[in-house]
Amino acid sequence: MFDATQEVKSLDLLEAARTPQARSQLMESLCELIMRKVSFLTFQKLRCKTTILSVVNAVVSHDAALSSFPDIMLAGIVDFKSLHARAIIAVEGDLIGAVVDELCGATSTDMYVREELSVMEVRFGKQMIDITIAAMTEVFANLVHLDSTVSQYETSRGMLSIDEAQAWMIS
Repeated sequence: MFDATQEVKSLDLLEAARTPQARSQLMESLCELIMRKVSFLTFQKLRCKTTILSVVNAVVSHDAALSSFPDIMLAGIVDFKSLHARAIIAVEGDLIGAVVDELCGATSTDMYVREELSVMEVRFGKQMIDITIAAMTEVFANLVHLDSTVSQYETSRGMLSIDEAQAWMIS
């Protein structure tokens, strides 16, 4: 049929020249897979049973995404060098507290009103953020090698305004 061999180039779905809409659609389609991987790695590393109730993602404004974060949380600002991208991975304080209570054998059913995270909760929160980064790296391994570094951890929403010029964010 074809006499000459043709060279086929692979398509770089994460190329920086692609539109933000194409990149956000790719992230939205991979979100459920990433969350299932987070659930598996959480169980594997912390031996804590996890259930994902729902995965909802959307492209929203940067300010809307930041304002939807809870008051008590731990967030890691992650730089993905190979993607030329930055991500904020936020874990709610009540979720971190529930994991710590489960691992430490707490039996009290009283809801503790959190005003800040304890030192142990921050340590486990950092592990949860690291697990999420590992899950993202594994999912993206077929597309691109991710070089990720956590540039900082924050417990305050006000400290997460990392890109004032950012117009949209995948939440």
